[in-house]
Amino acid sequence: MNESQHCINCGGPLDPKLPKCIYCGSPIFGKGTPKPWNYFLQSKKIRTRAIYPALILIGTILVIYIYLIAFDRFSETTLVQITPLWFFPIVFGGFGYTAEKMLGLIAVGQATSIADAYKKWIQSFIAVNPLIGFIVAIFLFPFTMFNTKNSILIAFLGSAVWGILLLIFFNGIFPSL
Repeated sequence: MNESQHCINCGGPLDPKLPKCIYCGSPIFGKGTPKPWNYFLQSKKIRTRAIYPALILIGTILVIYIYLIAFDRFSETTLVQITPLWFFPIVFGGFGYTAEKMLGLIAVGQATSIADAYKKWIQSFIAVNPLIGFIVAIFLFPFTMFNTKNSILIAFLGSAVWGILLLIFFNGIFPSL
């Protein structure tokens, strides 16, 4: 099937008679239909092949620079203060990319919600390697709290949850270490 027969947002099969995708509610753009200015954000292909990987790459480059190249130039306090510079791009990109995979399970009918897709994903990891499954379950636990089919919103909310946990760690636990 060509791309016009699949939703640009979730990748689900489209019914050409309907104005919106039945899986995620995104509008269907036919040939000759003007696309909105934020079309690139609505395209699953652009999000999964460009936006999320670029954010993960930027965060990784910052980690390498901060901790391997310029580590001696920073005080401990500065290292703590600049953690969000690399942390949020990596978490946002990771959650966004993972959300796309989970939304794909919903689009093909293998899951009914993000929480259901999360459970199936974790079970598949645990079946291969219980330790990796446990680690993935801990990192992705915010998926159990979401009820949306927008991967960018899921990535933002997942980053916010982990940002709050990071803030609690740096302000509550880290000073006593």
